[in-house]
Amino acid sequence: MLMHDDQNELFEVLVAWAMNVVFLVLIILLLWPLGRPQLAFRLAKGYLVLWVLTGLAALLGIRIQEYCRVNIYDRPNAYVISNLAVSCFIQVG
Repeated sequence: MLMHDDQNELFEVLVAWAMNVVFLVLIILLLWPLGRPQLAFRLAKGYLVLWVLTGLAALLGIRIQEYCRVNIYDRPNAYVISNLAVSCFIQVG
């Protein structure tokens, strides 16, 4: 169901979320026996902040592109530059 072309982006997002959850669980399982559960929970909070800000930046970038009618077919340079701006904002964080 998720492997159709129209659902490919959703599949990729779900796989990325699942991989991040698995990584976070593994880190927590490694830190817990070492007596560092506070560090594990701080890491989980950081992951939450990262994903919320990434989602908000992507949503804001999409809305700005829709408002300015920028797409890859009509204005490819503006499309690439706007995506670079969103990427730079995310990387600075």
